[in-house]
Amino acid sequence: MLLKISKLCASISVFIWLLSNVVMAQNILVSEWQKTEFSAARAHILSATNQDIILGVEINIVENYKTYWQSPGSTGVPAMVEISGANIMPDGQKILYPHPQKFINKYGETWGYKDKIVLFIELKRQYTNLNSPMNVIFDYAVCDVICLPERAVFNLKLDAGDLQKTMAFLKFGKYFDRLPEPIDFADSALSSIQYDAANRLNISLNSAVVGDLFITDNQNRFYQLFSASSSHLVYNILGMKLAKSTANHSLTIHYFNGQDYLQTQKTLN
Repeated sequence: MLLKISKLCASISVFIWLLSNVVMAQNILVSEWQKTEFSAARAHILSATNQDIILGVEINIVENYKTYWQSPGSTGVPAMVEISGANIMPDGQKILYPHPQKFINKYGETWGYKDKIVLFIELKRQYTNLNSPMNVIFDYAVCDVICLPERAVFNLKLDAGDLQKTMAFLKFGKYFDRLPEPIDFADSALSSIQYDAANRLNISLNSAVVGDLFITDNQNRFYQLFSASSSHLVYNILGMKLAKSTANHSLTIHYFNGQDYLQTQKTLN
């Protein structure tokens, strides 16, 4: 009897040891929440195909505060990320931003998000047959009357091989669907873009857009709507002085046509 009990205990010990090693080998697909007085954030591994990995950073923001889009507007700073790990490639890490909202108050005009948002991150691993632990440092700002810097540090782990889209990926679908699809200028809702004599940006439309256009350029200027009709928009340009001789001035225009979130580019000489 004692021998049977001893064998049973030994079997249970081996099972527990094997189970603990299985648990240790599992992916860590979601981090702990990183909370402050004004926001909370956590990171998810959403998918991995070949070398390509997609993360999502889920951010909850307290009432009246906002966080910023890739171009923040008249004030603020966009998010920044740095991801390290033995199998993580340092180059090519990129934050993908869903289509933003416009907020205007007595302090200025900002572009971003309130309440809750998910920002997506593209990155690459070096070898697909190795595990990929990763340390994610994510800096962002939340603002109301004042802007406050926030930093969240996440620890995640991706096992070797591919990872199909997770349940979190499906849960975040409404945010992923707001990522803009690039299209050619000729296929866009815009018919022409040019500067006028007052150095304002004039945009003519050949089809309707819903809500605001968000414009970015390669000189980090802020384009603030000056006047609008159903087919013509005029923007003040704030920031670096526009030089008429500037060549290869590249604009990216983000908009919603009622069905799809789109972005198109135009280079002005």
